[in-house]
Amino acid sequence: MVVPPIEPTVISIPALVTEFLYTGDNPIQTGVAPGTLDLVRAATLRGLVTTRDGEPLPNVTITIKNHPEYGQTVTTSDGFFNMAVNGGATLTVNYQLEGYLPLQRQVKSNWQEYAVIDDVVMTALDSQVSIIDLTANQPMQVAQGSPVTDEDGTRQAVV
Repeated sequence: MVVPPIEPTVISIPALVTEFLYTGDNPIQTGVAPGTLDLVRAATLRGLVTTRDGEPLPNVTITIKNHPEYGQTVTTSDGFFNMAVNGGATLTVNYQLEGYLPLQRQVKSNWQEYAVIDDVVMTALDSQVSIIDLTANQPMQVAQGSPVTDEDGTRQAVV
């Protein structure tokens, strides 16, 4: 992402400084409905998404619940994202990436401010899948996850 330079002799407001996110030939934030972002109310959300191992997670799709007019953005190779919204409300941020559990976080956005969201850790889905047939007339069925190893040792979830 190349951020355009800020003109030092002109008063800048966040809405104008960040409009490159959703305008131009190759915007980072796509699908923003024309006229959605108000220069007075505009705010920018910023966040970081990592794996459970602390590695940056690129290509996570970021949207705002019940606000399709803001379009979407994706995390960059360093796991960060920036998204322009209208401030003045608590917004629910949706995080989605195939192969990971989706999640949501709430953030208070104020007019003309940057809102930094607490870092988010996404959990990969287990590749080991157990089929449980609730219509089967069996006294017991078992779901078993993949073994996991960390500083506490190796364990395997069995339900």
